Amino acid sequence: MTKQTGLAMLLLLAATTISLQASDTERWSREIIVKWREVPARLDGDRFPAEVRGQVVDVRAALPVGERTTVGLERISVVEVNNASTVPKFIALLQHDPQVEYVEPRALRYIDGWTEGGNRGREGALDGVPNDPFYGQQWGLVAMEAEAAWNITRGDPSVAIAVLDLGVDFTHPELVHCRWENAAERSGVAGVDDDGNGFVDDVYGWDFVEGDGEPWSQLLDGDEAHGTHVAGLAAAARNNGQGIAGLAPDCKIMGVRVGHHGQIPYGYDGIYYACRSGAKVINCSWGGEFESAYERDVVQYAAEMGCVIVASAGNSATSQEHYPAGIEGVLSVAATRIGDFAADFTQYGSWVKVSAPGVAMLSTFNTPGGGHSYGTWQGTSMSAPLVAATCALVKSRFPQMTGRHLMARVMGTADPIDGKNPTLAGQIGLGRVNAWRALADSAAGIRVVDDSLTETSGNGDGRIRAGETATLRLAIRNDGTGVGGMAAFLATSATDVGLRNPVLVFEDVPPGGPVWSESVVAIELAGTARRGFLLPLSIDFIGGNGRLAGRVTRTIYLDSTFVCLDNGRLRLGFAEDGSLGYYDREQDHYIGCGFRTAELSNALYHGSFVLAADGLVSDNAYGNAALNRYDWQSLDESVARLVVSERADVEARAEFADRRAEPPLFAQVESAGLGWQGAEQNGFLILEYAVENRSVNPWNEAYAGLFLDLDVGPSSMNRVFYHEEAGIIYVQAIGSSHPLAGVASIGDSWGSLFVVNNRDELHPPSGEDPLTGWTDERKWQILERGIAAIPTEPADISLLVSYGPLVMDSHEIRTFAYALVSGNDADELARQAESARQRYQGRKSPPPPPTPERRAMKAGLYPNPLAAGEPLHLVLPSREEATVRLYNILGQRVAEFQNVMAGPEGALLDPMVGRAASGLLLYRVETATGGVTGKLLILK
Repeated sequence: MTKQTGLAMLLLLAATTISLQASDTERWSREIIVKWREVPARLDGDRFPAEVRGQVVDVRAALPVGERTTVGLERISVVEVNNASTVPKFIALLQHDPQVEYVEPRALRYIDGWTEGGNRGREGALDGVPNDPFYGQQWGLVAMEAEAAWNITRGDPSVAIAVLDLGVDFTHPELVHCRWENAAERSGVAGVDDDGNGFVDDVYGWDFVEGDGEPWSQLLDGDEAHGTHVAGLAAAARNNGQGIAGLAPDCKIMGVRVGHHGQIPYGYDGIYYACRSGAKVINCSWGGEFESAYERDVVQYAAEMGCVIVASAGNSATSQEHYPAGIEGVLSVAATRIGDFAADFTQYGSWVKVSAPGVAMLSTFNTPGGGHSYGTWQGTSMSAPLVAATCALVKSRFPQMTGRHLMARVMGTADPIDGKNPTLAGQIGLGRVNAWRALADSAAGIRVVDDSLTETSGNGDGRIRAGETATLRLAIRNDGTGVGGMAAFLATSATDVGLRNPVLVFEDVPPGGPVWSESVVAIELAGTARRGFLLPLSIDFIGGNGRLAGRVTRTIYLDSTFVCLDNGRLRLGFAEDGSLGYYDREQDHYIGCGFRTAELSNALYHGSFVLAADGLVSDNAYGNAALNRYDWQSLDESVARLVVSERADVEARAEFADRRAEPPLFAQVESAGLGWQGAEQNGFLILEYAVENRSVNPWNEAYAGLFLDLDVGPSSMNRVFYHEEAGIIYVQAIGSSHPLAGVASIGDSWGSLFVVNNRDELHPPSGEDPLTGWTDERKWQILERGIAAIPTEPADISLLVSYGPLVMDSHEIRTFAYALVSGNDADELARQAESARQRYQGRKSPPPPPTPERRAMKAGLYPNPLAAGEPLHLVLPSREEATVRLYNILGQRVAEFQNVMAGPEGALLDPMVGRAASGLLLYRVETATGGVTGKLLILK
């Protein structure tokens, strides 16, 4: 090939790459990741709000999950829309959809060191294919004592290192021997998923860009050689008389192509594939700045399956966390140069686990037109495969080790290099990985599995808030060999907290655990700390021999807006602001325990106490969308707390007021959750709310109730039933064995009851913002309707139930109670409701529904307005005795008339009323059958 022809070919290849990049990048920008709360019964555009439904191009499962996973991978979907500009609106809508656990744009990662103009880490390639070995140039292998390691093992062909990258060129002479093959697919039937991993004919791995079983790029130029370079560092042939040597030459490379031209859109799909296909070591030489919930789910799944994920720490020379490397449980790798000094480009921080050589790294390479060569690149991308190869060597020698064990051993045997990098001490991992020591030495593998906080000064509620102090203990587990006399040194980046004597002492730490610290660390929270403080910790574990035995990061919840009310069978998230379920709005975390049965089937996403009066509504029923707030707010000194109870086996308490409502009702609420543990009484939890009208005005028409976004099994298959005799409204998942869940009346019969269709009510057919149709006006309309018809078709629903209408005077306090019930059938729910009423007030059945006269008493004072000196009369719909009280606008009582016998004909009150006061008065009429409140205008 002439120079001119070669240049023309290179330009053609470059043009093709740019075209592919533009096309694919545009498509990836239109993809949205959605995790549903239940496995979707079907995947189509009808699941989405009407205003964006027509923009959905495709809906598909994100991963071919064939079984239920603990992290719910089977509930994750990819939604493709027709325009990238639609994505923000689509995500905003789905964030408020109770069917959705999380929604986010597809996380696009990048090869570490990649720039728009090419790979900035590349220092230049050698001319042509060399005739002589280049092992002498592989300084990194010498530093890691590779030759001593090879005397123990050079790897095992049964151990595969998955290289998730731009593709691997297995035609390179150094890589032909190490190509992983899927035995089931190789000997199986074409077009059939012979091994059942969800991918058809993946004989040599998988290409997520092209969607086939050939995990290599068709563009064999230098820019696409990144994966080939990574693979060579890990497993290039050794002693073959040419080129270089890989660190684990007898292991296999599973090629998984997850992007091209430096962009990585399918990294987490690739992790899942590699894990399902048998790779126990997974290399990710790429990352990005923001964390992805999808990424965290997949990483957790891989860890549970026994895999170790090795990820590059990034090349921006900052402490910015890089993902997936920044996720606890991932073996994150920083880069070093000759002499064990940190590379000037490497990212660093307490989240980094180890370091490895990453400067001037010689490895396999492609040349334009499909040629094979060698080249030197630099970056944490080059450091990661050396650590992955070390993990593979250890797995080869100790095949029983899980990913956690591999990670612990590689970290625990690293050579300390903090002394050579004093300005980065504690921020480039436990040390530079040593392959020989990882195989030959014994090492501890310490991780934190639990923590315990004890309040030492404050209000004694067990919640650590601004100005309070506490002590902290940690429980650890040892995934390696035993350690004697270990200590943990704690540090934090938080500015509003102090750690006094931040050292935890452990006695002997044998393999296994948990082992609790013998000592405690004092925590002092500043008076300026915000509510719901989260404490980030970096922890170094030092063995009795003075060696670093482990380094972890952990976040400690000093405070939470939820407690968990647990009677042994049912668990309920009980919040300090009147919310129920598990969404902590103060911290924007999902940390409540929902409403769960013993089988851990969650039946409640979000709930709230609801109070309405005279057209105003105070609630946390998804708040006010336009103002982005909830109405209820905990009182200044109040937190949700478990208390020692004299009336129940378990009790939670909280106090809140509608301080955020606009306008407020001026209501204050003391709430309690009650539970019992006996077999006949553990199918219910009672919610009690003591409501005080703290305004100067009475509430003439008031309702007190609950909003419950119940999701029993697949939410779209929920059907509601009303058991009028038992006073229960409950939800059942059609075609599912999930326990039923509902709410029963306690003390009074329902005054209003409505089944909210979440799709219709929470996602209006028009408007830019979600929930704009779910207004206080709409809630008031629902409450005034009384008992509404129960829909017969299954749907994703919420319930809005209440007592009322009722009248509450200024400063009057009234208590309302409800029972959340669960059971396997309607009869069991009825029995639990009866038991709840007996436990709470000794009543065996719900009271009869209120009569129309009691619900809306036709009574009043006349004439109104009242002229000065004119006599005032009381009128009642039927003849009975009444008490009449008059109040001024400050809420002060100015007159009272007792034992007034009145009826339709009216009864004369004191004729001097019109002379004693003037202006606007408020009145309250009470009889044995009910009461009414109104306004009286006196004219002078």
